Amino acid sequence: MNTKFSKFGAIFAFLVFTGVIRCHASFAQEVVAVLSSNATPYQEALAGFKESFGRPVEVLSLSNGDIHLTQSERIIVTFGGKAALYPYPAGTTLIYCLAPGLLVRPDQHDGPRSKIRVDAMPDALISNLKDIQPGLKRLAMFWISPFFNETFKDLQRVSQTFGIEIRGVHLESIDELPDSLRAISGHTDALFLTPDPSLITPSVFAVVKEFGHSNNLPLYVPIDSLVDKGASASVAPSFKEMGRRAGKLAAAAMVGNAGNPEIVYPEKSLLTLNLTAAAQSGLQIPPDVVKKANRVVP
Repeated sequence: MNTKFSKFGAIFAFLVFTGVIRCHASFAQEVVAVLSSNATPYQEALAGFKESFGRPVEVLSLSNGDIHLTQSERIIVTFGGKAALYPYPAGTTLIYCLAPGLLVRPDQHDGPRSKIRVDAMPDALISNLKDIQPGLKRLAMFWISPFFNETFKDLQRVSQTFGIEIRGVHLESIDELPDSLRAISGHTDALFLTPDPSLITPSVFAVVKEFGHSNNLPLYVPIDSLVDKGASASVAPSFKEMGRRAGKLAAAAMVGNAGNPEIVYPEKSLLTLNLTAAAQSGLQIPPDVVKKANRVVP
């Protein structure tokens, strides 16, 4: 036997055995994906995660009740609020997606925590809205969950560069919505719903959409499917893109390069337009913006 290669083989075996080098199988054992259910958005995000992470991982679902973990996992990637709040072993790294309005606290998980947001980066959102509506000067932003207090501050900071004033409408409950809409009448140029689960409901959407149409106020939303239902436009990452971001974060965490950021935005967003809804709100979207859109609803 070639002495040089036998020595190399012995050294490689030692490094693998001691954990200095980890093979793909050990990566799979140390990372597990947990879904709140088998709903389509979670499946789409999971597909993006697998594509980005690039290694096989075990996938568990809470659809059928509790899940069983071994002692080998050190990174948990979750999809949905229920999965994010499941009791995982202390010290594990938690990367959670598709949990809008939720920020996992230290008392809910004792270990590093990173949230993948469901909305677009503030600068991408504001720059796209300015392209869609060049005359936009005042944008009314609605939210209920305290999580979006920071979003309001971020949008305020970014919007100054584009000459836009963000008018915050922080509701204590949905019951305040009608009065809040009447209060901003004549004091805003467009409406923006945050991805707050308390706001993104059929009844709330119908009320805000009708108000926008009646007052020539375009409605901008954080989920592209709402554009099909009558919003003027959305600037939002796809579910798959959220999963891709989680995959990159998990891969970085495996080699100790994640830095454990508490909140991370997806890297890319899609622009979706509804030309009929925009026109009903008194907005004619510039042709060059229509051409660059990822999807256009006539």
